[in-house]
Amino acid sequence: MFRLEGIAETGQVLGAFREKYGQADFSDVPALNLANEVRWPGLEENPSSAAAGTESAESYRMEMRDGALWVSGGDGVFREVPVPMEELLTRGDEMDGQLASLPPESCQMDARKQIIAYGGDSGTPFAVVYYDQEKGDFRNSVVTEKYVGGRRIFVDFPENSQDGFLIFTGERVVWQETSILFRTRDGGETWQEVGAAGPDWNQSHSLTMDAAFLDNQVGFVTIRSSEEPDIWRTADGGEHWEKLALPHVPEGYSIAYAPERQGDVLALYVGMEDYSKYGGEKAKYESTDQGNTWEYKGLVLRK
Repeated sequence: MFRLEGIAETGQVLGAFREKYGQADFSDVPALNLANEVRWPGLEENPSSAAAGTESAESYRMEMRDGALWVSGGDGVFREVPVPMEELLTRGDEMDGQLASLPPESCQMDARKQIIAYGGDSGTPFAVVYYDQEKGDFRNSVVTEKYVGGRRIFVDFPENSQDGFLIFTGERVVWQETSILFRTRDGGETWQEVGAAGPDWNQSHSLTMDAAFLDNQVGFVTIRSSEEPDIWRTADGGEHWEKLALPHVPEGYSIAYAPERQGDVLALYVGMEDYSKYGGEKAKYESTDQGNTWEYKGLVLRK
């Protein structure tokens, strides 16, 4: 049995240990700074768009009622999305099972943009439904009918309501697939294919783990890996991609996720294969140059 003598932040405890024990190595002690590491696990806010607008993220919500999806905007009024839930939950690639809810990465609900991406089978092409502020109603748009068999869809309007990106993964064969990037400049009414997102067309790659754009030029795609973090960055809106290398990667940490803005820096998390994006112990990296280079900051626990 033990008696609790007190509670303190991990950083304070490590500081006291360093003061008492001098040059001892405490680099393998996780920084259990939960207050700073808790991140969005649901649909209320898009992590890549956390600073969008002046309304609170809670004012943009989605609810399922009687088989239909309802969305509330900044005015708090719920409006029915004119697409049946069956279609919104349809994916061409159902090897992982039928979707039970809308994946957060396929939606953006904030003051900047209210949009849902869906589809990808032979009957429902890749499409979006978005709220048109000028007309005060939802509109539908087909992204492409060229591809089918989508596993995941990522949609992102990082700067404004007109310029947006959509990445879908498709053509999966066991653990190999492609990631294809589309872009819109008119709010989602029309979409243009940019090309492969991340590795080139002639490079087969494992499953895409995450994707996000920081602005209309800089974006990231991360690929599942059991060896080392597989991270790709574009600085020209997806026209060209380069693979990034991280310093001081702890052994066993190989699953990377797209960076997030935290104040004046970008934060990137790399986990082990057993954990999800928002849970478990992560190796944390920070960048001050839009993700071109990274500095290792230690281990943290996301919860």
